[in-house]
This record gives sequence, structure tokens and C-alpha cells, in this order.
Amino acid sequence: MKNILFNTLTLLFSFCSYAQSDCNGIPNGSALEDDCGDCQQAYIYNFITHSVTFITSTEGVEAGPNETIVMPNDPGNPYWNQSCTDVPGCTNPNADNFNYLATVDDGSCIILGCTDSNALNYDINATDDDSTCIYIVEGCTDIEAINWNPDANTDDGSCIIYGCTYDFASNYNPNANDDDGSCELSNSNCPSDLNEDGTVATSDLLIFLGDFGSTCN
Repeated sequence: MKNILFNTLTLLFSFCSYAQSDCNGIPNGSALEDDCGDCQQAYIYNFITHSVTFITSTEGVEAGPNETIVMPNDPGNPYWNQSCTDVPGCTNPNADNFNYLATVDDGSCIILGCTDSNALNYDINATDDDSTCIYIVEGCTDIEAINWNPDANTDDGSCIIYGCTYDFASNYNPNANDDDGSCELSNSNCPSDLNEDGTVATSDLLIFLGDFGSTCN
């Protein structure tokens, strides 16, 4: 009699365990079969990262901060009947409103950027202007110039840098493009040795001819 009772209880327990298995064969699992014949699992959804973590059972599972547990057949579960139902949305991963669950692009993709082709940062892929367009402002961009324009982003060659433009002078300024008569020449026993190389030669004549006709201050 005891053996018969034990076998009966064993069969009953096995039957109950089988009856409680979900479509994935997990005892007490939470998976359900949808209308498309797919076995769908419950999952934890994070509102901040939009990440999805599938779980085999909801027993003993607690959602953390900014999370919620989504059952397979919840009305808001986009996976339910997904394989037999088109999910419209933006399928472009570069879009600001990309929908990773969408199966059919509905033309709703939004890509923020500068849409003005005249701007320096024009974005050919942008669909919606984000008011960040940067326009060309011509002017002098050299901070050493007297006419430096802090608002300019494109140099127009108008920079004026005063200084000594003679490379043989002790205070020669290689960045200067407008001589201001400030060149300092050391004393020499040969006044005609304009480049002060110790000899009066053709190079000195060329310097003289270059300055010929100039007005001295």
C-alpha cells in the first residue's frame, strides 16, 4: 500500500511540474507563446539606458531603480506578436529617435544638425535644424595683427603686422608684413655695409635699390 501511495504521489508531482512548465520548458517559468507561435520571455526594462534583460522566471525577481518588469503579453510589450506584425518606426541607427524595435521605417527619423548649406558646419544628413549653424566670417585671424578680428573664422589675408622686415636687423620680425621703421642696425666702420656682413658687396647694393625712393621718417 505504501509503495502504491508513493508512486501515485510521484506521478502526481511529475504531472504538476510538467503542467507548470512554460513554453521554454522552464518549470514555473514566465514565458508565453504569442499569436505568431513564438515563445516570448518576460524581461526587465531600464528607463534610463533603454536596455532589455530577459528573464526565465519572475519569481523572486525585483526591479531596480529606473526599471520595470515587463510580462510577455503586456499590452506595451513590443516583442509580443512582433514576428507576424510590422512595427513602424525609425530604423536609422544614426537618428536621434532610432527605434531598435522597428521593423518598417515610417519616415519619422530625426537627425539633428545644421541644415543650411551656406554654413561651415552644414550636415548633409541632417533633417531637422538644431540652430548650431556656424557661418563664414571673413577677416584677420592672426592675434598678433593690429586689425585682428576675434569674430573672424576665415582669414581673408588682410592682417597687418607692423615691425622690422629687414632680416639683417637685430630686431627683425619674421611675422611682420609692414615695416614700421623700427629696424635696429649696429654701428659699422663701413656705412655702405648695409647687411653688416663685413664687406660691401652686391647684396648691399640690392638692399639699397630695394629702399630707393622710400621716404625716411
